Amino acid sequence: MLVEIGISSKKIYEHEFEKVFIQETQSYYRLESNQYITRHSCYAFLQKAKQRLNEEIERVLNYLDSSS
Repeated sequence: MLVEIGISSKKIYEHEFEKVFIQETQSYYRLESNQYITRHSCYAFLQKAKQRLNEEIERVLNYLDSSS
């Protein structure tokens, strides 16, 4: 919707949504990974990271603009 509002530009999408979304996502995963690594093995941490990457790929494909 935000991409379409911008008509020939993605400025609204990029500045009003994407920038904040990426910052919040980084903060969330930074906290989660710091907590997870202190309680689990390195192998378990890498498995969790792989799972989260796959989940994010699915979110991009289903909900976000392809430029995200």
